[in-house]
Amino acid sequence: MLEKGVPIDGVGHQTHIDIYNPPVERIIESIKKFAGLGLDNIITELDMSIYSWNDRSDYGDSIPDYILTLQAKRYQELFDALKENKDIVSAVVFWGISDKYSWLNGFPVKRTNAPLLFDRNFMPKPAFWAIVDPSRLRE
Repeated sequence: MLEKGVPIDGVGHQTHIDIYNPPVERIIESIKKFAGLGLDNIITELDMSIYSWNDRSDYGDSIPDYILTLQAKRYQELFDALKENKDIVSAVVFWGISDKYSWLNGFPVKRTNAPLLFDRNFMPKPAFWAIVDPSRLRE
C-alpha cells in the first residue's frame, strides 16, 4: 500500500493477549517490522486474559493469587520491552478500565475474567503496580 502511495502514517496493534502468549519478543518483533516501514506504532487495544486461548474454565470470584502475580509479571515484561522501544511506540491504550466491564467476561465464553489493571471494585491490581511501581509487587 505504501508503494502505491496510500498515505499511511502508523498502525494500531490490537493487543488482546493472555498471561501465557504470545511471547513479548514476538509483539516487539511485529512493532519493529512496521517501524522499519517508517510507520508509527500505537497499542490501541491492550488487555491480558488470565486464561490461555483454548482454556474454557472459570475461576469465578476466587482468582488465585499466583494467576494475578503471573499476569503482573507479564505486564511488567511487556512494559519493560515497550519502554526499551519507546522511540517506535507512541502510545498504549487499554481496552477498558475495570475487570468488571471487560468484554472478556463474555468472550470466548461467559466467565469471570480479569484482564485489566483495576479489579471489579476499581482497585489497583498487582498488574497496575507492575507497570507503575514494580517495587510494590509482592513475591
